[in-house]
Amino acid sequence: MMSAGATLAAVLGALALGAGLSAAGPSARLAVERGAVYEIAALAEAAPGTAGTYTLVVERDGPAGRSRSSQGGGFVASGAPDTLSVSRVNAAPGDRVEISLLVTWADGSTSRDSVEETAE
Repeated sequence: MMSAGATLAAVLGALALGAGLSAAGPSARLAVERGAVYEIAALAEAAPGTAGTYTLVVERDGPAGRSRSSQGGGFVASGAPDTLSVSRVNAAPGDRVEISLLVTWADGSTSRDSVEETAE
């Protein structure tokens, strides 16, 4: 059985080979490894030199309380899937997990991805 970190690395590796992100234009997506710890990667792909900014928000709500974290910043695309941020959150069965990614490209267009679910 692979560790969560190894599984996330495998997902990122597959994306680097072109599976998942569109080469047709700028795109962004979340790669999420689920378990007692959710491992989250914010990914973006665009033509080399394309600038953008991103915001990743991770929220968890359950009997143990509520947590919220956000990360963001600017980046310049490499032409391959770029990992903008990696985040982790503990989630017990029944916890509500909400993850959102917003990328704003230099031309003003946006790419979004989100996950909203109850942890198992």
